[in-house]
Amino acid sequence: MKKIIILLFVLMLVSIAIADADPIALLFKAKGMITLERNGENKEITTGEMLMNGDKITTGEKSYAAVKYTDNGSLIKVFPWSIVTINGTRNGDHLAKKTKLDAGKLFSKIKSHMTDQYRVETSNTVASVKGTSFLTSVGPEGTTWIHMFKGLLDVENTITGKKFNLEPGHTAESKSDGEVNIGPSPKLNPEIMEYIQDDLAGTQKIKVQVRDAEGNIKYIEIESAE
Repeated sequence: MKKIIILLFVLMLVSIAIADADPIALLFKAKGMITLERNGENKEITTGEMLMNGDKITTGEKSYAAVKYTDNGSLIKVFPWSIVTINGTRNGDHLAKKTKLDAGKLFSKIKSHMTDQYRVETSNTVASVKGTSFLTSVGPEGTTWIHMFKGLLDVENTITGKKFNLEPGHTAESKSDGEVNIGPSPKLNPEIMEYIQDDLAGTQKIKVQVRDAEGNIKYIEIESAE
């Protein structure tokens, strides 16, 4: 049985520990300064924080955040100087997930064997997917770049309504004036590739914080594979 099932069980136990909330994701890996905005209040957070619908995450210099959803193990990774809002509408055990990227870079890895909807939104672009891996970037002037690694992505420039499919090995440049350019993906920053290489290979080691029956905090490292 795949080791990812163990991770889902751990996430379920963590969720039960928070009786008065309905978390949709877990911050399972954090580095540097990460700020959470919730209900108009801001605080710094670190590994083990449960995330709710509408939470906004802001990363600072040399800061990284890895977030795993509680329903199926899909994950996102947030790079330095990024602003990301996570949303999830629950339907039984499933989540219709949406991530809004206001600035910076966001890597998404969505489980291909799940049927739940996942969307990434920027100021001028919407990307919809049911199973894939891709990197989304937003520049200072609002231009959106989407680098496709695996799967197939439905993308729309919301300024003009132009829709297109993005295939692996290609990058889309979607501008605020509605212009869209698609071509072979350029070589990405080595630091970015190092941060996501395990995910692209299909394996990763995850360190999860859990609380036992006595209230003691423990850490469990799990190697997951598809």
